[in-house]
Amino acid sequence: QFTSGNIATKMSALRGDHNTLTQLNFNGYSATHMINIYGRYNLLTYSNFQNKPALDLTSHGGTGDMVQIIPDSTIIGYNTIRYCSFQHMPGLGGDYGNECIRIGDSQYATFVSGTVVEYCYFEDTGDGDSEAISVKSRENCLRFNTMVNNPDAMFAFRNGDNNVAYNNFFIN
Repeated sequence: QFTSGNIATKMSALRGDHNTLTQLNFNGYSATHMINIYGRYNLLTYSNFQNKPALDLTSHGGTGDMVQIIPDSTIIGYNTIRYCSFQHMPGLGGDYGNECIRIGDSQYATFVSGTVVEYCYFEDTGDGDSEAISVKSRENCLRFNTMVNNPDAMFAFRNGDNNVAYNNFFIN
């Protein structure tokens, strides 16, 4: 459990295959990234991310997201984020690199990630960044997620091909 703290760098980086991160709670904690995932067949489940303090995002350089999947150029990742919640992200809104989930970034647009984000809950995250989930790689799936009170947060397919979203719920 990580509450009311601050670290000036990445909180944790998971490297390797077939690992599970589960039952983590980040509440009021600040870091450039909470979790970076490298590798294949990794799971992030039953974890909560909320109330990340707003930083000076205009000079933050796009490194404020809670969870980032880093695709590999030659190996498909098949990572899964399931049953996680992302709530109450303060900030400036807009596109300042403070996404809840980012799958790749523009340099990975041609890489096949194969990430699945499913059964996650997003509430009031639009002030943190207008992209609740930012997809910037290929062949990812967003399904069965619920967005509540997120008029300024969305799923953004910015880079990459053959991505799909279906059976997601958008309330208010």
